[in-house]
Amino acid sequence: KPFLNRGVMIGVGAVFKFNSGRPEFRRSPEWMIEMKLEWLYRVFQEPRRMGKRYWHVFVSMPRLIMDELKINKSHATNKHARKQ
Repeated sequence: KPFLNRGVMIGVGAVFKFNSGRPEFRRSPEWMIEMKLEWLYRVFQEPRRMGKRYWHVFVSMPRLIMDELKINKSHATNKHARKQ
């Protein structure tokens, strides 16, 4: 059973702000978009709001990844044991 027991999750981020056409919601430079660093641009644009959000993700992500890897490893071990 996956640790992130969820169905479909779709992250839309700031897509609604960008599509609103309001000048205060600018996209990051093209090179940042290509390098998948648009989130970093947003942190610099709104450090108080976005910094807290991304700090929480950075702190919790290693634990989530490790838990997911443990679960996947145990599933692979159980699957291998059933085949024998």
